[in-house]
Amino acid sequence: MKKCLLAAVPLSLSGYGIHSRQIFHALSKKFDIATQIRRWGECAFISDDTEEKKEIIDCAKKLAQWQQANTQPDFSVQVTVPNEFEKMAPLNIGITAGIEVDRVKPDWLVRCNEKLNLLITPSTFAADGFAKTIYQTQQGQMLRLNVPIEVIPESVNTSIFNNEKTEDLNIPLTTTFNFLTVGQWGIGDMDRKNILTLIKTFKETFRDHRDKEKIGLILRINSISGSLIDEDYTLKKLHSILREYQEFPKVYLIHGQLSDSELARLYKDSRIKVFVTLSHGEGYGLPLIEAASCDLPIIAPNFSGYLDFLNLGKWIKIPVELKEIPFQNDLFQQGSKWAFPDLSEVKRHFLKIYDNLPIPKRWAQDLGVKIRETLNVDVVEQKYFDVLKKYNFLSDEQIEQKTIADSIFADTNLEEVVK
Repeated sequence: MKKCLLAAVPLSLSGYGIHSRQIFHALSKKFDIATQIRRWGECAFISDDTEEKKEIIDCAKKLAQWQQANTQPDFSVQVTVPNEFEKMAPLNIGITAGIEVDRVKPDWLVRCNEKLNLLITPSTFAADGFAKTIYQTQQGQMLRLNVPIEVIPESVNTSIFNNEKTEDLNIPLTTTFNFLTVGQWGIGDMDRKNILTLIKTFKETFRDHRDKEKIGLILRINSISGSLIDEDYTLKKLHSILREYQEFPKVYLIHGQLSDSELARLYKDSRIKVFVTLSHGEGYGLPLIEAASCDLPIIAPNFSGYLDFLNLGKWIKIPVELKEIPFQNDLFQQGSKWAFPDLSEVKRHFLKIYDNLPIPKRWAQDLGVKIRETLNVDVVEQKYFDVLKKYNFLSDEQIEQKTIADSIFADTNLEEVVK
């Protein structure tokens, strides 16, 4: 059995953490796996003592044993942003959601070319960010991605996120028709989830509505972490906005950690009618696939990573205009563009879905069936095995083998973008 080193964030309470755990379980079925556990920004670690957590920690202990015995892995799988990719084994696979804009940084291309044998992204949008970005060096050479790239979507746990009826979550809502969003509230121009715009647009749409006392917006958000300090900070930001508006329509904040089962109950709560995001861009969009798998109608900008799975059916697409991001940092290249949704269309669809929910609800039910059939854990796990076989990481014998394991599966000078 080949030895695989997984360098990832499988104990992180984040989207990358969920993705890392899916990959951990899939690889564990076919390989002798050891884990290098990393942090993901300021995100907290899983605190509950679960069997899954024990398995991950045991594999981290195995890495220490490999190092003491000078045992080398056959290949590495690294789940992170590309500037952290390394040559950790004779063969190296990088898995990343990429970036939420229309191009990647030049040093990301260099890093992939120098450190990887294969790059995997969860969406066509993310893959295009690498495959279609080309830069010209000062020496006139063209810098582009030179390693193969494959798209393998993230899976959704359909044993939890499904259309089965559950009891409403124990949250004190006084409104009966509620919109829901899930995400992290960024600061200023870096508010990628566009939470501020969503709040203001919602308030302006329904402030004079005949049923404004029945309509609510639920924000399942945080600013940095799930701590009490962060909750206080997020509430202060929210109150500073809401004081400009009347009480109705109402806005609620849900802060802190929810288990997967609690989150699924939130998506399926009878008082929540629509999932909405005005995000500038997503490498994949985990909350959207979870909500869609629970048959919740979706309103979202017609841009970025979630198009792969939402376009399996019908949903409410908000037209967008691509504009340059108003900042740059270690992740975003100057000149990159992301989506600005048409707010007049957002308002129109807010009103339309309130007056006529049955049609988008039928769309959501049809989409939910397709997502549960094509993006469940088993199907996505097999996609990993097919790709690993394609690039000779797996033999036919390993593909056919049945196990009892669980089934979840350098700088360069640049001057011009010629994308």
